[in-house]
Amino acid sequence: MKNTESAENYLETILILSQRLPVVRSVDISVELGFKKSSVSVAMKHLRENGHITVTDAGYITLTEAGREIAEMIYERHNFLSGWLISLGVDEKIALEDACRIEHVISEETFQAIPKDCEYYSVIDYAMGLCKSCEDWETAWRQCEERFKTYNWIHAYPNAAAQVIALWYGSSFDEMLHIIAMEGYDVDCNAAQIATAYAILEGKPLAPRWTDPIGDKLETYMRGIRETSIRELAEYTCRMARKAQEIK
Repeated sequence: MKNTESAENYLETILILSQRLPVVRSVDISVELGFKKSSVSVAMKHLRENGHITVTDAGYITLTEAGREIAEMIYERHNFLSGWLISLGVDEKIALEDACRIEHVISEETFQAIPKDCEYYSVIDYAMGLCKSCEDWETAWRQCEERFKTYNWIHAYPNAAAQVIALWYGSSFDEMLHIIAMEGYDVDCNAAQIATAYAILEGKPLAPRWTDPIGDKLETYMRGIRETSIRELAEYTCRMARKAQEIK
């Protein structure tokens, strides 16, 4: 089986299922796609022969490096295209269906030429619109969860929306962190980013009860910066930001 639309569709499905299930089997793929088990079995045989998957004696299916590369490429296109179409006002069901068709035929050159900044803006804009219209953060967040459900829980888009909602509805630092934790997505990264933004906006240090347990010491795996401090890293970041502004 060459790199056909059918093969790409199967590989993408295996990738998606591997993110949801502890193991992936032919029956899982059959249920997910609504295909006959016999058809899936034939497709898995071709994928295995072409070096795109491995299958254990127990029937567990795993993507090879080559198979994962194709699957991730198609999955990235699907997420971008569906989100882009939705941001243009296309009905979500139609956008998902159209994205499934387009993702297999669009060339790499054309895909890379699409301005990706427009979609990220649409995510922020959508979250802000909900913040202005919903009475509470839970109502706003449930709508964001539904809109961005095709994305992984660590994807930038749902997490950007989560941060916007926490910053908007958080009447205090504690409440803001409560909201970001309750949203339940990439909590550690989200909390770190909005805590920094909140402190900058407030123009004052955070309460000692938040900072004292952490301290100022920072150990990293970065070459040449094995051990530093949060303060030194913050000062370095500010210097680089100012330098970038001067160059710009």
